[in-house]
Amino acid sequence: MKNKIFLLGAIILMCCPMVYGCSSSDSETDSSSSSNSSSSSSSWDKTINEVYDLALDEDTYPFADEIYINVSDEKKLVDYTVIVANDTTSEEAVQYASDLITMFNDVASNSDDSITKSSDGNYGSLFDEYDVLMTIATEESVLNEKDWLVCQTIKAGEHTPIEAGGFSEDEE
Repeated sequence: MKNKIFLLGAIILMCCPMVYGCSSSDSETDSSSSSNSSSSSSSWDKTINEVYDLALDEDTYPFADEIYINVSDEKKLVDYTVIVANDTTSEEAVQYASDLITMFNDVASNSDDSITKSSDGNYGSLFDEYDVLMTIATEESVLNEKDWLVCQTIKAGEHTPIEAGGFSEDEE
C-alpha cells in the first residue's frame, strides 16, 4: 500500500509541472482514493467521492487500482491521475479515461442543474468551462512518463477524443 501511494505521488509530481504547469500555491481541492478513500472538505467532495465509487468498481473496471482527482476552480481544471494494473491495454486506458471524464460531469450534473449531461462526442457542459488533464499509467510505468498509457490535456470546450500515448517533450 505504501508503495502504491509513493507511485501515485510520483506520477502527480511528474505530470502536473511538465504537462500543465500546476503549482502547489493555488487554492485547490484534491482527493485520492484506492480501496480506502480520503478527501478534503470542499464543494467538489461529493462528486469526487461518487466518481471514486463508480470508477473503482471491480466488476466494471477490474484493472483500476488508484485514482487521484484534483479540481482547481481558480485554474478551471479537473486533473485526473490514475494507476492501473500492469496488464491494462492502451485501448482499455483510453476508454477508461473517456469514462472518467463523462462520469465526473454526469455525477456533478446530478447536484447542479446548470450542468448538462454528456453525450456522444461531448464530455458535458462542465468541460465547456474546465480543462482536463488526464494521466493513466501502470504501476510499472509510473516513473517513466514515455510509457504512460494516456497523458493528455483537453482544453475547455474542445471535447477532443482521448488518445493513447505517454508524455513527450513536444507537449511541454
